[in-house]
Amino acid sequence: MGKLEGKVALVTGWGHNIGRATVLMLAGEGAHVVVNARSNQQEAESVAREARDFGVRAVSVLADVGKKAEVEALVRNRIKSGARKTRAGPANSIGKSENCNAMRGRRGTDN
Repeated sequence: MGKLEGKVALVTGWGHNIGRATVLMLAGEGAHVVVNARSNQQEAESVAREARDFGVRAVSVLADVGKKAEVEALVRNRIKSGARKTRAGPANSIGKSENCNAMRGRRGTDN
């Protein structure tokens, strides 16, 4: 499929513009995707559904990545969903999409 086939990507700040494009690019390269949103499950699921159109597994999970307990639950959910069937460990990190503002010359957020 693509150069990321079989990998799992966790994308935060998914919902609009760069985040959504990142989810779809990763799925297009074969990565299974966990779409994280802080509050809008419906929009997160819509993006996950678009990712599944590429033939990969994709789940949407609500969690505030600024809260340790919610991040731990996010990782547990990722494992339960079957998005990753091996041991829990560090996600393959490409970058946090909220920080893309820094690439455009504006200060990014670091929650």
